[in-house]
Amino acid sequence: GWISTTGNQIPLTLLSGQTLTDVNFLDTQPAQITGSVTLDLNGNGLADAGDSTGVSPAVLSAYLNGTNLVATATNNLDGSYALLNLPPGDYVVVQTVPEGYLPTTPTTVNVALTSASVGTANFLDTRPATIAAARP
Repeated sequence: GWISTTGNQIPLTLLSGQTLTDVNFLDTQPAQITGSVTLDLNGNGLADAGDSTGVSPAVLSAYLNGTNLVATATNNLDGSYALLNLPPGDYVVVQTVPEGYLPTTPTTVNVALTSASVGTANFLDTRPATIAAARP
């Protein structure tokens, strides 16, 4: 349940009778980002009481320091997802909007994680509407 942040080996050379101190390993507990991709029924960009249907399948990607892809997940039918076993750090979570939908909230969310923490990144999408004029 821990992640090494320094590697599991430290190369060193000891001479006969020599004592070496300050050879340390650093570990941390993994963190996670959870959230959902939900259908925004009225397209207002706000999570209203009626907005409870998941938009699936959406792909969520976690980029450490905004550039290094660390994890991806596809959300469940209810819209929920989890990006697990992440090292602590500053992340950008990017939603790939499913075909046939439009985002009503930003498709990127910044999340800062510490050891054993759980961050949240939620997204709202809507279906485009069509207006058709009646012909006389």
